[in-house]
Amino acid sequence: MLLKILCGLVKPTSGTIIYRGRCLQKEMEILPSVGIMLENAGLYPEWNALKNLTWLASVRKQVGESEIRTALERTGINPSDKKQFNKYSLGNRQRILLAQAIMEKPEVLLLDEPINALDDKGVELFKHIIRQECDRGAIVLIASHQMKILSDITGKVFRLENGRIHNDE
Repeated sequence: MLLKILCGLVKPTSGTIIYRGRCLQKEMEILPSVGIMLENAGLYPEWNALKNLTWLASVRKQVGESEIRTALERTGINPSDKKQFNKYSLGNRQRILLAQAIMEKPEVLLLDEPINALDDKGVELFKHIIRQECDRGAIVLIASHQMKILSDITGKVFRLENGRIHNDE
């Protein structure tokens, strides 16, 4: 739910979220530079990965085909593959969704269960990409039940329980 609030899909019923001194939902509707990967999100099933991401990139017009191809390649997807999105395995659909989240080099990445259905190679690639994103200065928020993997890629793991944030260090 927190990720949906941060990306403006849900209005909070209580509490306040401050980002860079500005109140979310009052001074700004959504975070100004955000890449989102929500669980069970889908793209157009009959379009290939490149066409889907090109269409999404046309909304904000911040990146072109070169950056989209690079994002797909980073996640292990061949940007020239003509396969329809719905014909990819669940793990490869996850990779495409990660590519769409990172393609605009956002300040904030919101990733909901991003490692579901990834094989060991995919998990290692995911961890590598997240380290790169952190190194370039991105804030990365990951919602996951796989705590071991999270602790491998970050110095801080927080648990959200009953609307409260807990630091388990």
